[in-house]
Amino acid sequence: QLSTAGRLRRINSSTPVYRCPPEACTVVNGTIACAAGRTGPLCAACLPNHSIKGDTCTECRPLWLDAVLMSLFLLFVTYIVLAVWRTMQAWIKYDPDSSMLLATMRITLNWLQVVALTDDWVVSWPWSLRILWAAAESASSPPISSTFWSCLPEPLNLGYYYPLRFALAAPFAVAVLLLVVPLYIVVREKV
Repeated sequence: QLSTAGRLRRINSSTPVYRCPPEACTVVNGTIACAAGRTGPLCAACLPNHSIKGDTCTECRPLWLDAVLMSLFLLFVTYIVLAVWRTMQAWIKYDPDSSMLLATMRITLNWLQVVALTDDWVVSWPWSLRILWAAAESASSPPISSTFWSCLPEPLNLGYYYPLRFALAAPFAVAVLLLVVPLYIVVREKV
């Protein structure tokens, strides 16, 4: 095989030229080889126990660390649900101080969406933004990070695009939660 500016083709054939994904192929002793953590015909897939992060394949963290992070995330979600419940009860009783929590939750949710949509895709961010995204991703790691979901064992692995779906569905889920909780409280008080 020959390498021409990151492209693969056979030497004695006029077959089409296939472009390697960015940073996926390297030239070793004049021969095309997959970069570290890569595999497949065009080096487009990651090796087992690796996940794609931007344009590189990174080794998965230990599963116990992700379990701890997921537990912390579930505790945070439980806290948010309880806070919404209390806020909705106060809102139904016309407590004017309850609106601050809803504003804080909305800002937090929007921040998580921004993190989900900026760090996992191949974009050449400036150095200052790369540091910001790295810090933000470590703070919101389990539910949003594609690395987390692609490193889970097979029955739990929801795929590379799950974080995008999660980020896009989160506002709708929160809106439903904010509608269902007050309706439940009103119905319960009337019955």
